[in-house]
Amino acid sequence: MDAAPVDRPTTPSARPRRLEAMCRRLFALALWALVARTHAAPLPFTFTAPDTLRAAQISRAAIGNTYAYLAADPAQPLRLTITVMPAGEVEARFGALDTAACVNPFLDELGRNHAHFFAVAQARPLVVAGHELPQFRWTGERRGRTLTGIVACGRLDHAYYIVDFVDALGPSTTSFPDLRSRLRELAPAAPATR
Repeated sequence: MDAAPVDRPTTPSARPRRLEAMCRRLFALALWALVARTHAAPLPFTFTAPDTLRAAQISRAAIGNTYAYLAADPAQPLRLTITVMPAGEVEARFGALDTAACVNPFLDELGRNHAHFFAVAQARPLVVAGHELPQFRWTGERRGRTLTGIVACGRLDHAYYIVDFVDALGPSTTSFPDLRSRLRELAPAAPATR
């Protein structure tokens, strides 16, 4: 006996399921378009990274974004991260941040991830975009390598900027002066208007 061809169900209960599936696909497409648009957004600053660093990788968070410039040579520990948090959002949640409130969470995280870690406030500020930010020099060991870095934090125009750069102890004598001179030229973008 031959089986009769099966028609697609057209009962009232089948139509809403197809409509629901189509709506889910449209929602997923809209969400993808939104995410793609967000990731294509321009950086909130202008910065010329040295050739030893790759273009920024962006990590988005609820209250700000981190832009990580990693070494062009993956075997090298050189890294620069710039975290930008809109001042209005930060101050609405926490009030204005002083140096300790701005820097300590980053130093605490570095301390958890590096053996023999210590940090010292530096007398000389780090100049970022023409603003003097209090800076902290740190040293620690990770994966058998002694690393040193600088963490600085402060408000630049409409946002808080947390700048952290790290390198192996020896190469830092040449990489840090170059990064310092480039950070002086960093230019924050005007905040987006809605």
